[in-house]
Amino acid sequence: MASPVKKYKLGVVEWGLPEVGPYAIELAKHYGLTHIQLNFTRDFEVNKYIERIVAASSQAQVEVSGIALNLLNEYHLSKKHAEMNNQSHSIFIAALKSAISIGTKHIFIPSFYTGKLSTHNDIVNLSTYFRWACQLALKHQITVSTENALEADKARELHKLVGMSNFKIIYDPYNYNINNINPIEIYKDLGTLFHRHVHIKNGSYSKGGIEELQHGTMDIKVLFPYLHRNSIIFMENKYNILGEQSLFSDISYLKDIFSSELY
Repeated sequence: MASPVKKYKLGVVEWGLPEVGPYAIELAKHYGLTHIQLNFTRDFEVNKYIERIVAASSQAQVEVSGIALNLLNEYHLSKKHAEMNNQSHSIFIAALKSAISIGTKHIFIPSFYTGKLSTHNDIVNLSTYFRWACQLALKHQITVSTENALEADKARELHKLVGMSNFKIIYDPYNYNINNINPIEIYKDLGTLFHRHVHIKNGSYSKGGIEELQHGTMDIKVLFPYLHRNSIIFMENKYNILGEQSLFSDISYLKDIFSSELY
């Protein structure tokens, strides 16, 4: 019997929506989306909140595909600071417990803003944190990803230093583009180091997520012939600012591009 043809899937990130938690899941369902990534907050440490997430996901048939630790952007994971390190470890452990309860198999941590990587020591220090996180997550078959704008050689160095089979990199072409890294070339270069979850947004050279996908600094459609066919494409525009009409427009735009290639 022939293997089923793999097709792309569409999802959205919670932190770009005007709703949060169970309501964000319901909104994703309303627009015909099948996947969502949630932003970890202290609400997740309340059992009833987790129960509501699980119930909403089951009822709406929208998969919680990942949990983002966006708050760790501000925790200087690439620097040595005892108090910050203790807090960041506690936050990851709480997020891991939430991922296990929800049933998601992906946790990812961005390195932007004050957590941006700039030196070799930053990469070495960050690898220590991710190695620890991956070791904890591997016991539960959970993948841990980084999201950054490192050049290919530095990204490969980070991946080698972490040295864990469940460590991946989130592909966000906008982030590479505004950092003068060719998003197509780095995708081809790093290949399987990238997770199949892809973030898609558009914007200006100074701010992302503020333009509909068919506008802004990037020609989004030229990227898709290179993406792995079982990728899940998560829209990351700021629909809480742009409005829900922009969400509808972006979904329509992606459906036009992929045509019959969507699952």
